Amino acid sequence: MSLAPQTAIARRWVLALYCLSGFLSLGYQVVWFRLFADRYGATPFTFGLVVICFIGGLGLGSWQSQRLCGWLSGLSPLRARKPLQIYGLVELLVTAGLFLTFGFQFLALPPAGADAYTFPHSIEGGLQVWRLGFGWKIAMATAAIFVLTVPCFFMGASFPLLCSIFQSDARFPSEIYAWNTLGACLGVVACEFVLLAHFGHHFTMAALVGCNAALGAIFLFGSPGQLKIDQTRERSAQPAKEDGGTQLGLTTAFALAGLSGLIAGALEADLFQQIRFSGYVLSAAMSFVSFWAILAIFLGSLTVRSLPRLKLNGLKLAALAAPFIYAVTVNFRYELRNGIAKAFLPYTLEAPSVRIPHYMDAGLTPVFLLGGVFVFPAFYLISLILPHVCNRLQAAGHTLGRAYAVNTIAFCVGLFGFSFTAPRVDIFYGFKLFLFVFVIGAGTVAVLKPQEDNTPRKLALGLVAIAVAIGLTPRGFDIRFFDPVTASKITEVRALRSNGAATTYVVADSAYPGERLYFDGYSMSGTAPGDQQYMRLMAHFPLLAQPHPTKALQIGFGVGSTASAVASHDTIQRFDIVDLNHQVLATASEFAGNNREVLKDPRVRMFHDDGRTFLRLTQDNYDLVTSEPPPPIFEGVYRLYSKEYYELVLKRLTSNGMMTQWLPMNQLSQESSAWIARTFVQTFPHSLAFIGYADHVILVGAKQPISLRMLERRMLATPAMGPVMTGFGIRSPGHLLARIIADDSSLRTDYGDGPVIHDARNQFAHLIHRDTQPKLNFRPAQLLAGMADLEYSLELFRIWSSQAEIAKIAPDYPFWLIQLAEE
Repeated sequence: MSLAPQTAIARRWVLALYCLSGFLSLGYQVVWFRLFADRYGATPFTFGLVVICFIGGLGLGSWQSQRLCGWLSGLSPLRARKPLQIYGLVELLVTAGLFLTFGFQFLALPPAGADAYTFPHSIEGGLQVWRLGFGWKIAMATAAIFVLTVPCFFMGASFPLLCSIFQSDARFPSEIYAWNTLGACLGVVACEFVLLAHFGHHFTMAALVGCNAALGAIFLFGSPGQLKIDQTRERSAQPAKEDGGTQLGLTTAFALAGLSGLIAGALEADLFQQIRFSGYVLSAAMSFVSFWAILAIFLGSLTVRSLPRLKLNGLKLAALAAPFIYAVTVNFRYELRNGIAKAFLPYTLEAPSVRIPHYMDAGLTPVFLLGGVFVFPAFYLISLILPHVCNRLQAAGHTLGRAYAVNTIAFCVGLFGFSFTAPRVDIFYGFKLFLFVFVIGAGTVAVLKPQEDNTPRKLALGLVAIAVAIGLTPRGFDIRFFDPVTASKITEVRALRSNGAATTYVVADSAYPGERLYFDGYSMSGTAPGDQQYMRLMAHFPLLAQPHPTKALQIGFGVGSTASAVASHDTIQRFDIVDLNHQVLATASEFAGNNREVLKDPRVRMFHDDGRTFLRLTQDNYDLVTSEPPPPIFEGVYRLYSKEYYELVLKRLTSNGMMTQWLPMNQLSQESSAWIARTFVQTFPHSLAFIGYADHVILVGAKQPISLRMLERRMLATPAMGPVMTGFGIRSPGHLLARIIADDSSLRTDYGDGPVIHDARNQFAHLIHRDTQPKLNFRPAQLLAGMADLEYSLELFRIWSSQAEIAKIAPDYPFWLIQLAEE
């Protein structure tokens, strides 16, 4: 079939600019993740809210596309408009909806209540949780609906509209879908790695909205919208015949669209969980999964466009092959991970100069490639179904809105089910259940026929099989999902819990003295002597450096070592503990011997909340704020190392108050460690850094100069500190002071200028990989000059005179990390 010249020109315009529309739509989603996390906290609910409103809005818009566009065409000023001008108006409606995002940024959080100790929280089972009033819930829901669903509704209306405009081309749906997803694929990469990193989410959103307005104006007022479209159906465009000469019935078409959406949504959620569980917990992993999934959809659509004779039987074979390929890939995930990473490591695994070889040292390229191996094959095979269905419906003269809506809503159900619902049992259950669902879904696709009356019965049988799988899938810890090295060290597991976002459990690990707290497949915290030392010193050092500290706040509980250290100070009258994962607090009793049942202390209040949200809402000021978040490689954790976060802490410190920040140098590169240090030093008026244990560095920030003389006096005058410090090998204040590696002047020399971590940007999220070993400058002469009035200054001079003397009092001292700087 040949198109009329003007129709062919219009088609080229549409394909090119609809590719741009896909770029913009995924860019909005990336930015919305940031804006909503800043407003409501980085919680699973926040991210689920964005995804469901985004995909659900697309589905609703597609469902109502014909009615919306008919209404727009009937408006008196638009009756003479050409079809592509109506599309331009829809894009301008998208733009108008997007302006709600800018108003959303000024939406106020609920004010603190009259009771400064509960403010927007109430006690449930001893845990302070949000007591959101009805009005605030309505406000939050309204913000989500208008900010996300409204523009996405109009986005969803565009695909069926354009397909109806070019109804004479039976293969147009697969082609335009391919171009749109290609743009979306590029949008994920460009926004995550270029626009956000260089311009921040405010400017990025403004630029994307401006492009959307230009896109709508081009079609509404420009020459593409004036082109005439030949919508007469030519003979060659008559409905294509399927197997046995039978057309694809509507019931079967909707069933195929729904099944492919359900499988695709569940598959994307599961693959992201699989990659995280295998150790790549970077925020970039989510972007890479999205990239490969969208690329698979693009190439799947292009395949369908290029193979007009592709039949339903071919799709059935592809669907049946997908779960098999998935199972093989998952079974060999650790061999694939290690093999890919080894090719990009900046050293050989046997190199003695490298402290602990780790696959993360290879950088982001292996994460990207592993994402491709994991995501692309199975996703590509499933992605053949929807464009095929759309082509068949287009050829038969049906509108595509309902089929596309069924697909997107089913995708949303699958994504939510395996992002939040199944993992709420535990992550191992979610992994196994998904494989059953994948096989059942693919099997249901395989038994459908183009035209038959019992399609609903087959779908019902598939749903019954899924219900049976939900009930019979084994629950609980499953060591088969770990890599062989980790599995060989695990000797005992208990206290398995899940909140949907993460599965936590306690592990006895033969590689460590003590026990470890795991989040999914990652060891988060432990009770080994070294871990206890740096965690407890995070509390003891700043509390001893103040004359009479009374109130403390800890963000991130871990196993409770830091919390028990805070509670051991008799001057503390109130101690608030905030953790985003309430299962961590519920697991505290498993480490009672380590944390001394600190949560039962009457001075302690526990809050299930995002730390930043808590800081914005509380009216209290604290003598100590200690931050012990998950390791910085985790997605979203950069928000607990940003300048905006430190400014929130600074605002909540008393005049003598201090903050301590854990800096795990063994997980950082030179560049990423410098970014954290610069952000910290440029926020707090006064700061210092000391060695907590080995390569665990502790940053201390304060409003006033940090009094080391006060630390000396209080350590000697506090009898309870003697046994505690002796347990760490610290037998005098001089031994503790010798762990200082940089005072305020030294830190400002190294980190007083330069770029810092901001909420609006994501540079830090892509700097975590350890391609270079970090180094910290050590200036002993400068330190001694600032400590000349200390009682233990001579002892410090002796200790710092040689590495041998330092090693005597601090055998864990990380000499590989410290470099002598010119003074």
